Amino acid sequence: MRHLIFFIFASLSGSSFAFNCELAKTTVELDICSNNSLKAKDDELNEKYKYILGISENKDQVKLSQREWLAQRDASCGSDELGSTRVSCLDEIIDERLHYFSPKVIRSNEGFLELVPYIGFQKANEDGRTNVDIKLIKFNKPNTKGQKIFNESMNNIISEATWLAEPVEESDMYFISMQSQLNYVSPKFISVTINDGSGYPHTAGAQGSIHTVNINIKEGRHAEFRDVFKEGSLDLIKSSCEKQIRNNKLEMGIEPDRKSYLPAIEHKVQDIDAWLLTDTRATLIFGPYEVGAGVEGFHECDFTGDTYKQIIIDDFFK
Repeated sequence: MRHLIFFIFASLSGSSFAFNCELAKTTVELDICSNNSLKAKDDELNEKYKYILGISENKDQVKLSQREWLAQRDASCGSDELGSTRVSCLDEIIDERLHYFSPKVIRSNEGFLELVPYIGFQKANEDGRTNVDIKLIKFNKPNTKGQKIFNESMNNIISEATWLAEPVEESDMYFISMQSQLNYVSPKFISVTINDGSGYPHTAGAQGSIHTVNINIKEGRHAEFRDVFKEGSLDLIKSSCEKQIRNNKLEMGIEPDRKSYLPAIEHKVQDIDAWLLTDTRATLIFGPYEVGAGVEGFHECDFTGDTYKQIIIDDFFK
């Protein structure tokens, strides 16, 4: 990731990042222009970018984000050492950006709902040493209380993404990196995972966090455990989760200590924003060290198949 100071000197006046193949010079540009599939995807991405830019409330940040992505694209896929794999590299990185820039349209009784990228770059510190990359989603033209609450949640994530960094060396630079993942959306419910990879580049061990935003769009409020899970399902969830955590510890070569993870399960199981929810899977996420000291990384309790059907309210995701 390159520093935001790079962008201070970049022009923000253009509304398009397309290039003329007759003037292509760089390795990446030449590769794109010589491959019909890549050129078609690049053209499609540029059109989607212009659409998102047109409806965005923070156009300068969208431009900054696209410049950052172009720099990452060239740095990742422009090396001559990649040889023939440069095309597959470009194909993958463009597909990923296309997916993020493609609005998600949902039919509702009120018409159509549209989820669009919400890019929340924050400016660097005065010395330009803090790096921030926040890519979320939001409803375009929200017209219900539930949609507006979801957008407010995205706004809050950006406004709360603060940092305290006084690096002595460049390697100590603190960076903020947040990416959203849409788990499920319908006119009555939305679940989004926020992957927070913020930290110091040189720091070893666990960093960042994962949490979800689950909104009951139909009733216009943050979702609750009882909205999604059947009455009486709590004991089944707890017992199944306990077994999964125990087995996971054994696989890691750690002697399970029920006292170290039972309180965490009891405390977190009814926290709806600890759940990643889809129409086929429900996953309870535990952050680093939440299920016992000395255990780095994230733990999950995963519910699929028949167990999923036993705990999720019938037809909730239909």
